[in-house]
Amino acid sequence: MFGSIGELASGVDLTQDEAKSLKYATILASFNNSSGFTMVMGYLNSNSQDWFNRNLAGLRTSHGRMLHLLNTHDHSDITVTFSDELMNWSWKKFIADKKNVHSDVKIDFLANNHFGVSGTLGISLDGMEERQYLDQTVSLLRVKEHLLIPSLNFAYDNFYWVDPSSGFVWQSLQKWGPDTTELYYQVAQPWLDVEWPK
Repeated sequence: MFGSIGELASGVDLTQDEAKSLKYATILASFNNSSGFTMVMGYLNSNSQDWFNRNLAGLRTSHGRMLHLLNTHDHSDITVTFSDELMNWSWKKFIADKKNVHSDVKIDFLANNHFGVSGTLGISLDGMEERQYLDQTVSLLRVKEHLLIPSLNFAYDNFYWVDPSSGFVWQSLQKWGPDTTELYYQVAQPWLDVEWPK
């Protein structure tokens, strides 16, 4: 499992050597602590990545953050709009600066017709952590992102596990509103030329 926070349930057994041989950029994902499944990148945009799986679930990410999630199992359809600062985010700069960042966010909950719901994010470094990555134990920097949505009386801590040397997000746990899908994923085959975590 993957430490006390962010666990991928059984369902996908993949070694790092096997992951390195994958032909396409791939993540291993879990919705609401369900069994893990693979999602393959379908589109690589200038500032985002689109992921799909065989059950028609779709995910768009940018700098590790979820921009859009369509989960056909529980009818979640969520779009998150970030500030320009977060859309042009640099994990390496954030890590080097060692300063907390606060930003506004807008969220559309399409399933219940709530649009432009305002929230705030507080992003802070949370220390190095030993993580289980595929069949390896690796050391990654944990970043906490506190989401607060006052109008929905909702608060949640998203987490990103980042390689501080490359600024690449290898694992993440995110939830963007009440009664919405909790997403956990780890990158199995990166789309960028980065060193594998150690």
